[in-house]
This record gives sequence, structure tokens and C-alpha cells, in this order.
Amino acid sequence: MKIDKLPDFAKKFKTKGFDVRKKDNQYYLYKITSKRVPDKKNPILISEYIGKIDEKEGLIKKERSLNSNDIITYVEYGLSHYIYKEYKRILTRSLYNIKGEFANNTVTLGIVKYLYNSINEVTLKSSYISYFNWSELLAFYNNPSVQKRVGNLANKIDKELKIKFESFYDEVIIGLKNMIAVIGDNANKIYDTLPINIKNIFEKCGVTFE
Repeated sequence: MKIDKLPDFAKKFKTKGFDVRKKDNQYYLYKITSKRVPDKKNPILISEYIGKIDEKEGLIKKERSLNSNDIITYVEYGLSHYIYKEYKRILTRSLYNIKGEFANNTVTLGIVKYLYNSINEVTLKSSYISYFNWSELLAFYNNPSVQKRVGNLANKIDKELKIKFESFYDEVIIGLKNMIAVIGDNANKIYDTLPINIKNIFEKCGVTFE
């Protein structure tokens, strides 16, 4: 796919030897190599599927099994995932006409700020939502105007969750924070099954988790 037809979040993956393709409004990364075949005048092209390109999470590599030789990292997944899916639109609107990558980065930082009350390398590497582009987010956060917006978003997240879950607030926050992702050298695994107590609270509050 021509680079000028790609959205900004996918352009950086279209490099030498790789192609980005679109299917059903999703973008996918392929490694392109060539191979000589007897009786063929020209080499044939071979496409190897690498993974899906997500606007928020970047490149999500195709699933492979984690093995004992992998160096693995455990990161928070459940709470940040829920906040992003459930409140992204509300949080973006509160930024007043800020859109695109700037808005996405600000929302992500607001979520991390809410989770850990601080933005630094350690906290950004502690959540799946920010793990893969932590250095970009940290540089983005250096802007004082961004820091103010991030702080406002963290406060708004806290307010929205307390309204939604009321007396269940602490139980929900702890339960979702305990849902993790395991990041390995060649594969990632997400443990996204809701604990039974959180599932029951969600049903009472009319919340879906995907």
C-alpha cells in the first residue's frame, strides 16, 4: 500500500523490506522477501505476516507461544484497557479540539498518571498501554501544557470511575489492576479473564468488558 494513503500511526512501519496492507479497516504488517525459483525468469515475492498495526498499541505481533528461554516482563493490563475502551471518547472531548496522535498520547498519559500518580520511565513501562512507546510518551510529556492536561485527565478518570462504581470502586480498581499481560522476546500473552467478583460487579453496574 502506498505510504501516502496510510494513516500516520501506520506509516512508520512501512520501511524497506516491509509492506503495510489494509483489510476491513485494519492495518497489517508483512515482511517481503524474494526467492529464486527454477524455470522462473524473475524471483517470486514472499509475504510473511508479522502482525496487526493498532492505532493505540502500535505493532501487535502475531501470537507465538512463550517459551522458557524468553526474557519476560509482567505489566498491568486490565484497568488501563478498561479506561481506554470505556472513556476514551469522554477524555478526548475534554481536551477541546485536540485530536489525532496528540490526543491519543495525552489520554494514554492521563491513564498512566491515574494508575501510578506519576509519569516516568518506570511507570510507563509498568502498563501494557504505554510499554511499547514509553520513550516517545516520556518525551511528549516534557511539555508543561501537556503535563497540565494529563493531570486534569487523571482527575477526571478518578471522578468518572467513582461515579460509575460508587461503593465498589476500590474492589474494581484492585481487581482490574491485577489483570496482567506477559511480554516476551517473541510473543505476548494477555490474561484478560475477569475475576468472578469483578464480573459480578460489572453486571450490576451494566458494564461490558472486551
